[in-house]
Amino acid sequence: MIHCGGSCGYPGGCNNVSPEALDFRVKVNELPANIHVKLWRNEPENVNQKPDMLFMLDLI
Repeated sequence: MIHCGGSCGYPGGCNNVSPEALDFRVKVNELPANIHVKLWRNEPENVNQKPDMLFMLDLI
């Protein structure tokens, strides 16, 4: 579950994942890098199925 929590100590809280999901950690070894995160409401038949949400991060 992704939620807004206060463990970061920032006023108003910040995004947290509970419980911590170690499988979703990403390590970037070199910049620039692109990260595409696909999210589905229900488990897809395969990763090529159109996602309900797509986050595209460009790290420079």
